[in-house]
Amino acid sequence: MPSWIVYIIALLGGGLAGAFVTRYFVMRDRRLKKLALRTVREEVRSIVPLTIKNKQFANLTYKEFILVNSTNQDFESLDLIFEFDKESEVVSEETHSKLGINKCDKAITKPSECTYVIKNFNRGQSIIFKFEVAGITKNFFSAVVDKTGVELDIEAAKAVEKPSISPSKYVSKTTIAQ
Repeated sequence: MPSWIVYIIALLGGGLAGAFVTRYFVMRDRRLKKLALRTVREEVRSIVPLTIKNKQFANLTYKEFILVNSTNQDFESLDLIFEFDKESEVVSEETHSKLGINKCDKAITKPSECTYVIKNFNRGQSIIFKFEVAGITKNFFSAVVDKTGVELDIEAAKAVEKPSISPSKYVSKTTIAQ
């Protein structure tokens, strides 16, 4: 009589332990993957009104970000969207990665937005994004990854570097031809 009880307990215990182990691995694989986005540098380049591409802007700000794949997964394709103040406009952008240069797709976005399609983003790899944004009023910034199960861990800049121009040296207008 006691021998068959041992078998039943072993089968039930083993099945229960197997169910818990399976559940653990399923939950581990389905959890959100977090990519690290850090603000490397944020600097006000001009506080003087300026004209860029025949448009008048109140200021010009330089922003530099680095995106690091800190997950344990390689991504075949990611859509990354950067958005700044609603009234602002991204006047220049530049990216650097191991695979080369990614281009911002301006055809489908607003002037204050940049959308990148990042291909083959492997573990430990990083991409540097550099922007010159004109007409910033609230210093608003948002970045989103358009892929299920992936989210950004954003680390903002500690301080914004401002130009040291005394009020007596302001110029009325600056024109940049591009």
